[in-house]
Amino acid sequence: MTSEAMPMASGSATLVQARPVTQERMAFIDNIRILLVVVVIVFHLAVAYGGEGPWRYQESGADTITTVVLTLFVTINQAFFMGFYFLIA
Repeated sequence: MTSEAMPMASGSATLVQARPVTQERMAFIDNIRILLVVVVIVFHLAVAYGGEGPWRYQESGADTITTVVLTLFVTINQAFFMGFYFLIA
């Protein structure tokens, strides 16, 4: 810890102890990170099981509605989730 001299109005100086700056964790940021991890896992499952996208293994036999819903989910998530990771990092 360092001490600083602060001039007073009368010309004398007093020593003031500097306090260390501590910053508390923001719990909501951790919760957002957990949510994004879950979104990434579901995203990769959606690509593998019916969504459009390059993936080594794709399950065959998905119906049209499943393909449309999963493709929409993948498209919306690709628009924001990686950028959001960089924002909260």
